[in-house]
Amino acid sequence: MVTYDFAIPVRTPTLNELLRMHFRLRAKTAQSLAWQVRSSAMPPAKPIQACNVIIERTSPREPDPDGLNSCGKIIMDILQPCSLRHPMGLGFIADDSSKCVRNFQVRHINGRDPRTRIIIQELAQ
Repeated sequence: MVTYDFAIPVRTPTLNELLRMHFRLRAKTAQSLAWQVRSSAMPPAKPIQACNVIIERTSPREPDPDGLNSCGKIIMDILQPCSLRHPMGLGFIADDSSKCVRNFQVRHINGRDPRTRIIIQELAQ
């Protein structure tokens, strides 16, 4: 079983930040995050069919629970294969359904340095 464990030096936006962003800025943010992920890890030749995904977001203040879970939205879109719905997709995982992603967690890590750690653990099908 393969495990991808890498970090990007930026904080993913919370739900409130995403809702208040202009759509062009949101697209630019997604593109920037995709480039950060791509420069940190090489996607597999074939997307993973069953996995656990853990996202650890480092920030000085913990977002509220729905804001914290929404921090994984853009990352999950980036981890899927490139398509019309996911133009920044890199193809780490087949999709974000419960059939593919068996366990999804977003955790808060207390700290000042902006950082997002992404852990993808492949599971036996």
